[in-house]
Amino acid sequence: MANLWIYLALTLTTGLWLGLVMWQKLDAFDWRYRSDDVWLGFCLGVLLWPLWLIVRPTFIFRGAILLAGDNPKSMSTGGNLAARRRQTHQIIKKPPLCGARVTYKFHDFGPSDDPVEVVFEAADIEGFFKGKELPLYWKDEQEAIIAFIKNRDMTLSDATPVPDVIDFEQMASELIDAGIGKICCVTCKMFYDTHQLTRDMSSLTPGWNFAEYRCPSDHLALRREHMHIHYRFDHG
Repeated sequence: MANLWIYLALTLTTGLWLGLVMWQKLDAFDWRYRSDDVWLGFCLGVLLWPLWLIVRPTFIFRGAILLAGDNPKSMSTGGNLAARRRQTHQIIKKPPLCGARVTYKFHDFGPSDDPVEVVFEAADIEGFFKGKELPLYWKDEQEAIIAFIKNRDMTLSDATPVPDVIDFEQMASELIDAGIGKICCVTCKMFYDTHQLTRDMSSLTPGWNFAEYRCPSDHLALRREHMHIHYRFDHG
């Protein structure tokens, strides 16, 4: 009986400790975007604390079972989203310095595994999208890219990468289609003005359809998703 009381006391202590970790270390982004993960971690921590003390002590002592960290690329869906929103709001409050030119890399859309780099004048980005609705799903990302572009130092010679937490792909695509910026052909190892590219869109088919951009030497410079077509079949 004494052992049972000791176990219950330690279980209660574990619950109180994890509750304190939740209060001290979790913020509004955690509760909004990953509350299910937090409560699951809390329940597993309280119920299985003897196991965690053996196989993963930091889960209890540091409350790691409740935390997702701040790396948007290496977390669960909820943790990833919470981290992205947190970092995006940090950019709004204190935007990183932007140079006269901005660089962005398309991943998994080139002729090889190498990312495809595009470079834009920051002033061109501001001028092209001024007065337009930005093609960004999250409102905070719209505010973040505006804060970043406006916080520019024209004396910086190196191109500044767009912050990773901003989904700049669609904005970059619209700029390319408008003939703005430069793109690096991974085959030529040269930068070309985007208005020098030729764009090809094959006949539309069910599923994803791609737009292909070729450099003046006819190398595939970029291949990106353009349109997704759903087919509905009537039965009967």
